Amino acid sequence: MKEVISASRRTDMPAYYLDRLTGFIKQRFAEVRNPYSGKKYIVSLKPEDVHTLVLWSKNFKHLLENPLYLPMMTTSKTLMGKSISKLAFCCR
Repeated sequence: MKEVISASRRTDMPAYYLDRLTGFIKQRFAEVRNPYSGKKYIVSLKPEDVHTLVLWSKNFKHLLENPLYLPMMTTSKTLMGKSISKLAFCCR
C-alpha cells in the first residue's frame, strides 16, 4: 500500500532545507528520528511506495522560484521522473 508522506511538518524544509529535502528524494529514503523516543527509522521515498508527498511551509518562495527544483517537483505528478499520485503543498 502506498503511503502519504507528510514532510517538513516539524521543520520548514521548503523554506530552509530545500537541498536536504531534494537529497532525500534523490536517495529515495529518509532516516527520521522519533521526537519522543529518539528511535530512528527509515521512510521510503520510492515512487512505488509514495501516494502523496505533502510539503508544509510558510514560505514556498525558494521552491517555486528556483528552476532547479521545479522540474523535480511539479504538478505533473512526477517525482524525480517517476510517477506518483499527488504532490501537495500546504501553507501553515
